[in-house]
Amino acid sequence: MSDRLTALRADIAGARLTGLLVTGMSSIRYLSGFTGSSGFLLIEPNEATLFTDFRYREQAAVELTADVDLHIVTDGTWDALADRLGASPPGRRLGFEGGRMSVAEHQRLVAACDSVIWESTEGLVEARRAVKDAGEIEAIVAAVELADRVLVGFLGEIRPGATEVELAALLEYRLRRAGSGPLPFVPIVAFGERTALPHATPSERSLGEGDLVLLDFGARVDGYCSDMTRVFTMGAAAAWQREVHGAVQAAADAAIAATASGVRCAAVDAAARSSLEQAGLAEEFGHSTGHGLGLDVHEAPRLHRHETGVLEAGNVVTVEPGVYLPGQGGIRIEQVVVVEPDGGRVLTRSSPELIEL
Repeated sequence: MSDRLTALRADIAGARLTGLLVTGMSSIRYLSGFTGSSGFLLIEPNEATLFTDFRYREQAAVELTADVDLHIVTDGTWDALADRLGASPPGRRLGFEGGRMSVAEHQRLVAACDSVIWESTEGLVEARRAVKDAGEIEAIVAAVELADRVLVGFLGEIRPGATEVELAALLEYRLRRAGSGPLPFVPIVAFGERTALPHATPSERSLGEGDLVLLDFGARVDGYCSDMTRVFTMGAAAAWQREVHGAVQAAADAAIAATASGVRCAAVDAAARSSLEQAGLAEEFGHSTGHGLGLDVHEAPRLHRHETGVLEAGNVVTVEPGVYLPGQGGIRIEQVVVVEPDGGRVLTRSSPELIEL
């Protein structure tokens, strides 16, 4: 974390700022070790201070890296910051995370700390977080393996007559029982025609013979997330189900084959889209090919057609093309991939094949 703070200070100076107020909790954890749910981190050239409240007094004292000081707020949080910055020379320029702060919070910040010129920043910490170190990748691997293990035991619970809500609740229980921290998101369980809803909310719809079964879920280990999607059929698969699944699997394989350090994010998306276009299904693929994965389940980089960035070794991304046929059903296959100098290494071990249950 000392190295992370040093690197970020160089970025802050490069942006012609004298400090940065970090308010995103995942970024605060990344830089300081603090895992609480409330607080902000002030990074200055020669010091860093976590401001939080009495609830986290003992927790923060244990978790914080030695490079970060602790300030327990007794009254208002912005007032505490104002006291700290009260002696700032006129014209001092500090950054704040524009995408993480509401308009109302910004107004209170400016009013409380009116001796400071506040500049909105975007992606300063996120750009650092996008490249994972060995320890971070190890945690993501553990989260992926945990989800893989849970899936193996869960398949036996998928039986005709079960509802989406029932199986979603059971899947969440099994993930937590297996050792996952708070889940990255509420598991998606969808049957039949409802698999055409990319972010279906589990319903009372019951499972019948011939239905598609889509599971989209993740686990969390040491704060780091996994994310996977698999599709099955209840009983024998219909010809159209196998055809669409084969096309989506080919698109996922094409995107993974295109993944490597130095490759444009948009090029990975284009590889998946081109594969589906050859199958005549590109018009039914309406979302991006994937997203970064780490302390948040959605973070940089994005595998999107309009993304201008380039992949770097150490990025961890999902690859998840999908085809959605309204009123009929949808197929999405999601793999977790770590970017390496010469390609992408798939971390997910569960078979992406269409399995008949």
